[in-house]
Amino acid sequence: MPGQRNDPPDPPIVLLTESRLRALVGEAVADALGEREGDSPRTELVSGSELAVLLGVSRTSVHRLRVRGMPAVPILDTYRFRPAECLAWLQSGQGSEPEDGAQ
Repeated sequence: MPGQRNDPPDPPIVLLTESRLRALVGEAVADALGEREGDSPRTELVSGSELAVLLGVSRTSVHRLRVRGMPAVPILDTYRFRPAECLAWLQSGQGSEPEDGAQ
């Protein structure tokens, strides 16, 4: 009909458990870093912005994780990250939010 809009359908809603989300992020980062079977891990340093893209998070989240202890290499007035080390740290659960009341 003239004047009617054909809006695209709404995207499907997907619910993931925290463990499944961690697994998916881990797989995506491993793919991006070429760390699948037979590949040698890459040890180059990346910026916080580059790490944020690899992890699918914001630069602010990378900063918060670094403050919580995520491995980082200080270089002058900034930090660089080894993605494989950061992923291992995240998968170990050390980057989890503290529970309410915990410091």
